[in-house]
Amino acid sequence: MTKKSKIWAVENEQFIFVWQKENIVTREDIIQFSQTFINHVPNYISNHQDHMSTVFIGAIVAPNACDEAIKEVKRFRKLQFIRFGLHGWLECYMAIIALDSKQLFTHRKARSFTHVFEKPFEEDVR
Repeated sequence: MTKKSKIWAVENEQFIFVWQKENIVTREDIIQFSQTFINHVPNYISNHQDHMSTVFIGAIVAPNACDEAIKEVKRFRKLQFIRFGLHGWLECYMAIIALDSKQLFTHRKARSFTHVFEKPFEEDVR
């Protein structure tokens, strides 16, 4: 054996697309941003053999969000297997970071990826 031989490798990636909005987030904003966001996802998918999973998060930073937008974000989840799962998978989620209420809204399965957005709220830093 040599020092350069690779026995096993797995690669996990995470990408975050951020839109800073100056006013309240509406359901139409979520639909528009999610379509644009999903259209750009293929540009960031890894093609090498060690790829296992990629998580994409579309985050909207705004003062607040309407109830319909919050419901839409909590329901939004896309899961796609790459080459029947042999080359991994990708997951897409949306998030709203409401600055005025210091809240994060997202799909429940995205919490493990988006909890970092809540850190400034805990530290009371803006």
